[in-house]
Amino acid sequence: MEIAKLVLEFIKVLVWPVVVLFVLVFFRAETRDLFHRLRTLRGGLAEAEFAEQAALARAESELASVDAPSSADADMPFFASVLSAAFRSPDLAVLQAWETLERQLEHAVATLGLKRRTRGHPVRSLNVTYAVHQLVGCGLPASTGTAIIDLHQAGRQIFELGASPEGARDFIEACNNVYRQLAGFLTDPAAGSDPTGESVRAGES
Repeated sequence: MEIAKLVLEFIKVLVWPVVVLFVLVFFRAETRDLFHRLRTLRGGLAEAEFAEQAALARAESELASVDAPSSADADMPFFASVLSAAFRSPDLAVLQAWETLERQLEHAVATLGLKRRTRGHPVRSLNVTYAVHQLVGCGLPASTGTAIIDLHQAGRQIFELGASPEGARDFIEACNNVYRQLAGFLTDPAAGSDPTGESVRAGES
């Protein structure tokens, strides 16, 4: 009797793995198609999330131009080529745009003699949030600072979310807007003072 119970329990444990194996073997094409559809759906949702973040960052960067003096002839280096690359390799174009903006941010920090990071932060990397807060303290409009932080957070998620060409273009346009605002601010820091006294929205470094 005990042996019969043990055999029954053993069969119960094995039944689901056997069923799953049967489905995978005999319905290979259908299973492969289902997994492909799920991956496509997940990718589409992720791209939509990045596109939403990029559109928000672009809108913020355009609103920031009201407060921030921007240099009309100070587009990002290779701006046109990076923008056109958004159709061929959107993820790569997003990374190139952010790296260019980050270099401009580093230049602003160095020009004004500000610290690149808080104590204990990795030596070689720029603490973006810390740098932005310092720049806002020097007169960079808070709206520009918020746009920088939002672009930084969106750019950090590019490998997880992926970008559509439209999302990449919004991101690149936003980076260019902020790049020009930083250039204008460096030309005349006093002109960038934020009359509202608003603080920049906190974000991760």
